[in-house]
Amino acid sequence: MNTQPTQGTSRTADVRNCTEELLGELYKNINMGLESLRDVIPKVKSSELSCELTKQLDTYSSYSDKTAKLLTRIGGQPKEKGIMSKMGAKIGIEMKSLVDATDAHIAQMTIEGTTMGITDTIRLVRDYENTNCSEEALSLAKEVVSYQEKVVDKMKSYL
Repeated sequence: MNTQPTQGTSRTADVRNCTEELLGELYKNINMGLESLRDVIPKVKSSELSCELTKQLDTYSSYSDKTAKLLTRIGGQPKEKGIMSKMGAKIGIEMKSLVDATDAHIAQMTIEGTTMGITDTIRLVRDYENTNCSEEALSLAKEVVSYQEKVVDKMKSYL
């Protein structure tokens, strides 16, 4: 009995593997944004900025759900970033907001964090765009980048 995968089966496995890798990393990045927003929103003093950040939280939550569903559909498992990454971000937010919790500073922190997310996600897209990766996964990653770029532009108005 031949135990070698057929050509079609091998390609399907390749597509699944790179798609799972892309979605897994995208999920981690999105959830890092979610965690950071959850940490920073209680520090915001103005209702206008708080409302804007809450909208972002809702959008990131939607992207997280969508990414998790795609991952689960292909047999993957959504995983969070490591505890050290999360704690580092949490401590950074605490320290920076202790020093200055003005809207302008919170907006600057949001811009900086979102820019890191943009960079990470663009790098993911570049790494996987010329592979057998699912177009749906790549499209979602590009959509997240586009949203994050809009967030940066919106936050500039608070500087």
